[in-house]
Amino acid sequence: MKFVYQLIATILISFLFQNFLPWWTMAIVSFALGYFFGNKGFVSFCAGFLGVGLLWLGSSMVIDISTHSILTEKVNRLLRETN
Repeated sequence: MKFVYQLIATILISFLFQNFLPWWTMAIVSFALGYFFGNKGFVSFCAGFLGVGLLWLGSSMVIDISTHSILTEKVNRLLRETN
């Protein structure tokens, strides 16, 4: 259960810090939350990795949807032409 709490806390705090600080502060947040929750090393790594991964996946999906997939369509066209 601590894994789920650490995962959610990683997503929320990293989202807040991402708006004001550089991208690499997410690693510091993940490390600090791993220490705070007291999970084992691999469990803390997985919670931080999944938390940041889900955060970036969600952020990229929101950007892609809000821009009506302009960049996605252009990259898709480029990849199709090279094959």
